Amino acid sequence: MIILIAFFAFSNLNTPCALQHWIKIEKVEVTVGKTVYHFPWIIAGKLNPIDCRVSSGIARIGYALRFHSGQFLPFIYRAPAKGEINLYVNNETSMQYLSSVDKVKTNLDKIQVFLLKLKAKGIIPVVIAVPTKVSIEREMISNLHPPDLWLPAEQAEEASEAVYSRIRGIDPVSMVNLYKAFSDAQKNKTEFDRVFVPWDYHWSIYGIAIAVKETLKSLNNQGVSVSNIQIKKGDIRSLNMGDAFIVWHQLPAWYVQRQKDFSWKEYEYPVEAHISQKIKGRVFLAGTSFSDRYGQDPFGLPMQLKHVLNVDFYNTTVSGGGVDKSIEKAWSLPKPPVAGDILIWEFPITVLFQEKLELPNI
Repeated sequence: MIILIAFFAFSNLNTPCALQHWIKIEKVEVTVGKTVYHFPWIIAGKLNPIDCRVSSGIARIGYALRFHSGQFLPFIYRAPAKGEINLYVNNETSMQYLSSVDKVKTNLDKIQVFLLKLKAKGIIPVVIAVPTKVSIEREMISNLHPPDLWLPAEQAEEASEAVYSRIRGIDPVSMVNLYKAFSDAQKNKTEFDRVFVPWDYHWSIYGIAIAVKETLKSLNNQGVSVSNIQIKKGDIRSLNMGDAFIVWHQLPAWYVQRQKDFSWKEYEYPVEAHISQKIKGRVFLAGTSFSDRYGQDPFGLPMQLKHVLNVDFYNTTVSGGGVDKSIEKAWSLPKPPVAGDILIWEFPITVLFQEKLELPNI
C-alpha cells in the first residue's frame, strides 16, 4: 500500500514544533476535457506555534505557519510500507507547462547571448541543464498529486519534453539533451539504475555518468575528437543520506531513520572514452550543488570529467549559487577562460524559474 505524505519538514514529530492532528486527507475532483479525475489532497491540521523555538530554525517556523495556513507545500513524500522513501520538490510541478517557459524568457535570452559571446571568443561551451526529478519520475506520483499542479500521465511526458526542448532550443549544439538521456535511462532502468537519488532531488552517480557521456558527445560535435564513450557498472556504494544538504535542515527524523529499510543501492559508474588528439586548452566547470554532489569523489561530475578529458581542469562550482555565481567565479580567476578553452556549465532548470540572472560582461 502506498501512502502519500506531504508536510512542512520538522526535525522530529516529537520536537516542540510538532503538528497536532497534522494530517487530513480529502478527495478532490477535477475535470480535464471529458474525463473526471479524483485525487487525494492533504491539508494541514492544528499547529502549536507557541512551542516552536528559534533553535529549531527560522525556516522551520515559517514552514509550519505556511503549512498551517494551507499554503504551498514544499515537499511530496511517496512512502511505501517497505523500502526507500521517495522525495520530490513540489515547485517542480509548475515547470511542466509550456506556457511556464514564458516566465524565463529573459533568462534564456541572457544565456543565449552569453553563449554567442563565448563562441565569438573561441571558447567551446557545453551546457548541462538538468531536468527536474518530477518530469523524469512523473509516473511514480502523477496520480497522487494535487490536480491543479499536475497533468495526467499521458499528457505530462509530452508537456515536460516540450518545456525542456524550448529551453534547449536557444542553442541545441551547446546544450546537451539531458532530458532525453534521462528519460531513456528511466524507461530502460534496472532495479538500481536511477538517475536521481530517492531521498533528494539531486542526481545519482548514474545520473552523473550520463551527464558526462552527453557532455563528451557535445564536445565531439563541436570539434573535439571523442569516441568510444562507455558507461560501466562498478561496485556498490554505501548509502549516505547526509550527502543531501536538505536532509539535516528540512527533513523530519522519521524520514532519515528509514534509511536502514532502503532497498535501493547506489553503484559506481565510471565513464571511459577515447580522445584521439590531446585537448590543447583548459577545461572549466561552472556548476551548482549538482556538481558538488560527490564533488571530490572519483565518481562526481568534476573528477569524472577531469579523468576522461585529462587536461588542466578548473572547478568554479558554487553550491547554491544558481546559474550565474559559478560563471562569475570563473571570470574572476587570474586567468579566466580564453580562446581554445572549454567551459562546461551545469545548472538545474529550476533556477531559471526562480532567479534573475546577472551574467558577467565578457
